[in-house]
Amino acid sequence: MYRMREAVEFLIDVLGRCRVPPLVVGFSGGKDSTAAVHLVVEALGSLEPGRRPRDIYVVYTDTLLEHPSRARYHLLSPRRQP
Repeated sequence: MYRMREAVEFLIDVLGRCRVPPLVVGFSGGKDSTAAVHLVVEALGSLEPGRRPRDIYVVYTDTLLEHPSRARYHLLSPRRQP
């Protein structure tokens, strides 16, 4: 848990200093990219609304290592969440 908090605090610091919209996060569906997206979401939730990037994109990338059913799920998922 300490490592996760340390990573979130690092992201909060970086996101707070960088004002480069949009924020783009790569995602393949594997455990590492899932953890990365989770950490970014945690960090963004800790920022004041005015300091959060306005546009945030999670971009799915097929590494050709996923099971075909997982790739199909990502392709059918909604592109934009409210």
